[in-house]
Amino acid sequence: MSDLLAQFDPVIETLVAAWSETDPLRLSPDVRDGIELVLDGLRREWGGLAIGLWLATPDSRGPGLLDRTVVEGQSTRPGRLVLVGFAADASMPGEVQAGFRAATGDVSLEQTAFAIVQAVHAGRLVTATAPAPEEMASEASSPGWLRRFGARQSAATPILGAGRLVGTFALASTVTIPPDVLAELDAVAARLGAALSRMT
Repeated sequence: MSDLLAQFDPVIETLVAAWSETDPLRLSPDVRDGIELVLDGLRREWGGLAIGLWLATPDSRGPGLLDRTVVEGQSTRPGRLVLVGFAADASMPGEVQAGFRAATGDVSLEQTAFAIVQAVHAGRLVTATAPAPEEMASEASSPGWLRRFGARQSAATPILGAGRLVGTFALASTVTIPPDVLAELDAVAARLGAALSRMT
C-alpha cells in the first residue's frame, strides 16, 4: 500500500497550486489526466467501481468551516467542492460517467444529499448505500447515483490540512466496502491533507 500511496506525491504540488487558485476548474487537461491516472490505480487496488476527488474552493476553506451547523438540511454558510478527478471501471456506461461529472462538477456544501458533503459536515468518513429497487431515491443524491452506477455502497472522507478543508475523496463499489479499504481511504486522505498543509 505504501508504494501506491507514493503515487500521489508527484501530483501534490499540482493540487496545492489548484488549491491556491480562485477556481480549481482552471486545472489543465494534462493535469487532470495525471490525477485521474493515479485515482484509477487506487480504484483498481481497492476493487472499486468508481473513485473521485474534489477540491474545496477558497471560500470553503475557512477555519470555521467544520464548526458550521446544519439547519434544516442546509449549512449556515455557503461553500463549494469542485471535481478535479474521476475514474470508473470500463463497465460503467459513458453517459452515466458524463452525467455524474456534470452533476458533481461543482457541488454546494448545502447539497447535503451527497455523501461528499455529509463527510465535510461530519468531519469524518461517511457511507451511503444504494436504495432497494422498490425505494425512491432523489437523482441529486448519493443513493440515486449509486443506483445509476449499479453500485451497492460508497464511502466519502474529508481531506483536512491544518484544520482547514482541502476537499473530499470518495469510492463507490459493487459490494459492501471492507473495513480495511475504508481505513486505507482515510489514510490516503490524511496523507494528502498533511502534505498539502506542509506545502502551503
